[in-house]
Formats: sequence, C-alpha cells, structure tokens
Amino acid sequence: MPAGMPKTNVDTISENASRAKCVVNISSEHVPGFCLGGSNAYLNAYDLVRLGKNPKAVSQTRARVDQVLAGLVGRPAKDIYFVAAELNGTGIRFYGDICLVLKATKALAQSVILESNSYDLVRAPKSAMTPTEEELQREAQHMSGHWGADLSAVAAIKIFAYRQSQRRLTTGQVSDGLLDDEDYIEVLRIGSFSVKDVKEARLSAAGVAQDGRIDERLRSGPIPDAASLKWRHQRRQAERSLVHNGVPVRVVSTTSRTRS
Repeated sequence: MPAGMPKTNVDTISENASRAKCVVNISSEHVPGFCLGGSNAYLNAYDLVRLGKNPKAVSQTRARVDQVLAGLVGRPAKDIYFVAAELNGTGIRFYGDICLVLKATKALAQSVILESNSYDLVRAPKSAMTPTEEELQREAQHMSGHWGADLSAVAAIKIFAYRQSQRRLTTGQVSDGLLDDEDYIEVLRIGSFSVKDVKEARLSAAGVAQDGRIDERLRSGPIPDAASLKWRHQRRQAERSLVHNGVPVRVVSTTSRTRS
C-alpha cells in the first residue's frame, strides 16, 4: 500500500462522516399517519404496546437489550428511538421503502452510537461473550461511543473492515460503507419526532423503477396484481402527504459523485 494511504483514507472518511445525517426507514403505508401524528408521531416498540397497537412488540430479547442501552444513555428504554447514520443513500430498506432524513439537533453530538445493530449483542458471535448481564453491559460499552466525538473513528473502523484500498476512497465508497443493507451505525435518539423534524425524504431508484413498471403494465398489460397496485397507491399517498407538509422528496440514483 502506498505510504500515507491509510491516513489519507481516514481523512476522507472523517470529512464525509462530518456530513452524515440520522435517518429512519418507514413503510409508505404508515407515512400519512406519521404526518398527522403530532409532535410524537414516530413510534417505538414501547409506544406500540402503550397504545395497544401491538401488545407483543417488546419481546424478551428486545427488553433485555434495551435495559442495557438504557444504562448507556441514562434514560428509560421507552425514551430510546433507533435511527441510523447515513450519508447519501436511502437508509435500511428492510424497515421500509421511504427514507426520512432527520434535521440535526443540538443534542446530536452527545447521542450514543453503536458500531452496529444493538441486537448484535445477543446474536452470534457476540452472544457467546454476553451470557450474563454484566458481560452484556461490558460488551455494549465496547460497541458504543458518541456522535460528536466518535462517529468518524467508528466509520473508519467499519469501512476498513471490508475495504483496505490501495487507492484513495471516494465519497461514494464512504457512503456505501457507512450504511450497507442492514450493516449500519445505530444511533440512540432520545425522544420521538414528527414530520416537522424531517429534512427530506429519499426514494430508492429501484423503488421508483418498480412504480414505473406497474404504470407501464397498467397501460400495456398484463395487469399488475392487487398487491402491486396497493403498494403503488400507498407510495403516492405517502409522497403527497410529505410534500403537503413541506418535506422535499427526491430519488437517490447513486451515492457517488457524477457529472450532470
């Protein structure tokens, strides 16, 4: 590897990580309700139980992990809302097809971050090291840091774990490495949020292409199935709700730099 390349790439990661935002993914089905939900519109598992929407939302595993996280943040588990660090992408699509990018808050610098999904504490291979509550707490401490002081370092370690490049990293490579599918940096946000706290919404190019494909089949056949038509309707309702509330909606076609 050329002399100085690791340091150069760490600097590139740090520069880009300084522009990272917090994001959540939500199903388009739930976006209109979120937009109408008031100041605490985004619900965590404890809210779902409290409101009777899903009495089984807090599993034994979730409760065990959250008890440890509550110790990290110094607040009850019911006050913790899970978001992810993102640069230019569309978040964790496993959790929903709409990516909501949150506005930065003054408290963000002090927010606790984890190098990966908090469930990793009780899944292999870490589960072999966390059979007791004391060991679970110790491993959680090892996984954690703070957004302001540690995000750049955590991002660099994460990206270097799978990309030891002989060349300079690009913005797109940093963006892809910061959040890749479900491999992400988890942020423990204290308190819920509303549509007023959303900076923008992002749609994936794949999702937009799927929407367009359904349109094409409506015109030329064969007619799409009911599930596809329902999904298309929900997406368009979601976008209308966001735009009505002043949230820009844009399509992310690439995380890299391109010429216009």
